[in-house]
Amino acid sequence: MSGIKAKVPCSWQLVKLGDFVQSQKGKKSKNEAKEKSSSHPIPYVDIQAFEEKIVRTWTDGVGCHPCYESDFLMVWDGSRSGLVGKGVNGALGSTLVRINFPMMVNDYAYYFLQSKYQQINTRAKGSGTPHVDPDLLWNYDFPIPPLAEQHRIVQKIEELFSELDKGVENLKLAQEQLKVYRQALLKDAFEGKLTTQWREKTLGNIESAFELKKRIRMEAIDLYQREFSLWKSSAKVRRKPRPLKFPPELALEERQKLCNLPDCWSFEKLGELFKVYVGSTPSRKSPDFWGGSIPWISSGEVSFCLINDTKEKITQRGYESISAHIHPPGTLMLAMIGEGKTRGQVAILGVEASHNQNTAAIRVAGSGVPPLYLYHYLTYCYENTRKLGSGNNQKALNMDRVENLIFPLTSIREMEEVVQIIDQKLSIIEVFDGNIKTAINCSESLRQSILQKAFSGQLVRQDPNDEPASELLSRIKAEVAKSKPIKKKKAA
Repeated sequence: MSGIKAKVPCSWQLVKLGDFVQSQKGKKSKNEAKEKSSSHPIPYVDIQAFEEKIVRTWTDGVGCHPCYESDFLMVWDGSRSGLVGKGVNGALGSTLVRINFPMMVNDYAYYFLQSKYQQINTRAKGSGTPHVDPDLLWNYDFPIPPLAEQHRIVQKIEELFSELDKGVENLKLAQEQLKVYRQALLKDAFEGKLTTQWREKTLGNIESAFELKKRIRMEAIDLYQREFSLWKSSAKVRRKPRPLKFPPELALEERQKLCNLPDCWSFEKLGELFKVYVGSTPSRKSPDFWGGSIPWISSGEVSFCLINDTKEKITQRGYESISAHIHPPGTLMLAMIGEGKTRGQVAILGVEASHNQNTAAIRVAGSGVPPLYLYHYLTYCYENTRKLGSGNNQKALNMDRVENLIFPLTSIREMEEVVQIIDQKLSIIEVFDGNIKTAINCSESLRQSILQKAFSGQLVRQDPNDEPASELLSRIKAEVAKSKPIKKKKAA
């Protein structure tokens, strides 16, 4: 809008924001204390104080500028530059600017500044710490309606925003309900309830979980013996296959604590059926270990997805320097370490790749178990899995804990049926969720449209009986001339 004259009703007035408002940049307090006292009685107003009303420090006011509840505060420096909020009585923080709109309806001025936030924030200046561009801010055309119309505009904005907020609240409630439904769907899937009718039709023609487990273990032993013989007889096979080591089977009392499964199902430990590998990282000090062609996965890339490429790749020399293996497509990757919600997230390999020590690889290749079956199950168990870790500084999973994760096993055919039903129903959930996200985004666009109409005179009617804004502006100028202004135009 800067540089382009806005069109407003004839009863309005347009002024340059910098010629109209009073502004002042805050200063760092020379004397601060964490507690309020007789020597430090004044709240030091930083972003948290004006946004959340939480005062962290107190000052004696020496060298500070005051701010008041009648002011508006704008974040001047930092990633949130341009953010505005209502004023707080106290000493103005060094990253804030106080802005006063003399003799205006406060909320009208507030909504005007709020409507400019996105543009101000994205056009901040500075290569280090970004700050508001004063040439942009102070050159906005500020539309001044008659005082009575300002009240009507604010009332209409708040009425429409209230309806929008209710709509968004209902949409977010629907999102939460979809999450609950999704978990209920997965729960039924892994308790055998989704495939009850399918089992009734195929009863007696499917392999039991016990038979499948026995077959998978026999095949794993046979594969290990072949790999070991190949390693022993070939100089080209440098990596010795890891010995087979199965965790102890679930005890009867442990099984009794779990939910009831169909007769042909069984709870088993991951390590009883699949090899679990922990990765490793080539030395960062050796540049010839990095920038190769072998995909290498970090824990941050394991995030409920299919991994078809990686941010980093290692060379053959880098791979030979570590103990990690290269895993085939279809391998399950599990994040074992990570801040926030990273730990416990899962992904499926779409390419051959190696990985770091913060991730576990669960090889299902050769077992016949559909990777998506295990993927959906680990997704279902995510909240519980990420709480299993332990450690002094940061909780973490390890290979032993991963091998001892329990999952429900059934026949290959039934697992394939489970995956098919889950994928069909999840695709419907994703469509609904996408529609909700689109609607929420549209509500934000509608919010901006309301503000745009408000400040161009299109939101409420103009009343010819209102005192024109020109007379209000004359009074403002006269009042400002009587008082000593704080500082105009620039907030350095």
